[in-house]
Amino acid sequence: LFDRIEHLGKPVIAALNGHCLAGGMTLDASRVAWLSRASNLVNPDTNATWDVFVRDMPNGTNFLASLASNGRNSVGPASEPMISSDGRDVIFRSPASDLAPGRVLVPFNLYRRDLAENHTECLTTNLPIKPLSLPAPWRLTGWTATPDAQKLVFLANPLTGTVLSNLVVWEDIANGVLVNCAAAPPAELRGNSMLAHSAPAVSANGQFVAFRSELKIAGGTTYREGLSLHDVAQGTTTLLGIRTNETAKQTFPVSAFNAVLSANGQFVAYSAPLPTYDVATSVRTNGPSQVYLYDASSQTTRLISAAPDGVTPADADARVARVHHPPMLPAGSSNSLSSRVSVTRAHRRRHLRKSSPAPAAL
Repeated sequence: LFDRIEHLGKPVIAALNGHCLAGGMTLDASRVAWLSRASNLVNPDTNATWDVFVRDMPNGTNFLASLASNGRNSVGPASEPMISSDGRDVIFRSPASDLAPGRVLVPFNLYRRDLAENHTECLTTNLPIKPLSLPAPWRLTGWTATPDAQKLVFLANPLTGTVLSNLVVWEDIANGVLVNCAAAPPAELRGNSMLAHSAPAVSANGQFVAFRSELKIAGGTTYREGLSLHDVAQGTTTLLGIRTNETAKQTFPVSAFNAVLSANGQFVAYSAPLPTYDVATSVRTNGPSQVYLYDASSQTTRLISAAPDGVTPADADARVARVHHPPMLPAGSSNSLSSRVSVTRAHRRRHLRKSSPAPAAL
């Protein structure tokens, strides 16, 4: 952990007997989450696989976040840890069956460990589709969450058969509300063939979700790929950009349509090829990838990767888009874990609910 003010590097932990991978940290860097195969971080650690750990930097202590429901080592492995901005929650992915009840995906599910209550709950316990009897086993293919770990977005695809429905699931963990953000795609991405979704991003307030979609058409030899922005509160989806190889096979930067949202979701920074494909005029996408900024309030898009004249696009690929903003915390709340320890969450545990209530506006 490097302190840029003091110009000092602080080891999170030393003298390990296994590999470690960085995960994330809290808003004030008081806690750091990471992955490790080491067995000498906590005692006992006997599962000989990847676990999620949390380091309390002021106290110099470690926590094992990927604990089994009986308080012992899980069979694991665990991966992709994210720690909330206040340090109370850790979300991670695992195929283990001994972490918490209620999992519906195969083989990986998402779990949230409450470090204040020492409780783990499964977050992927339901899907926003009907009938509730699933046509095939579903798998987790991607996920993200808000900095406070209260809103979750995950991708679910069927494991077998023809893929007819791929889900972009938004979840309000506290209230158990589930929304399929991909239920009504833009007209340019509708068809009789598969829609595959990837690269989810969510605003810090949890209201807006951006994701990439690929529509295969004409026997799977051509495709359209687009970037969509879904407003959960309004139930609307806006197409920000689209590309295609319908007129000629094109190659594009792999980062195209990777989006980053501002804290309130008003702005979306993303990269896309130039020019944008127009279905009506059959203008194909070509040229270097550019970075754009979309303003949801005015529904306007600005070219960011422009020359000094502010108009001429960059003459080489522009691929990195970032929007920096402070993590959002509830009004009047403290960022310290101790101020929240007394708050219990029995009513919020997903596995206590048999079904999901109807979607509600934020």
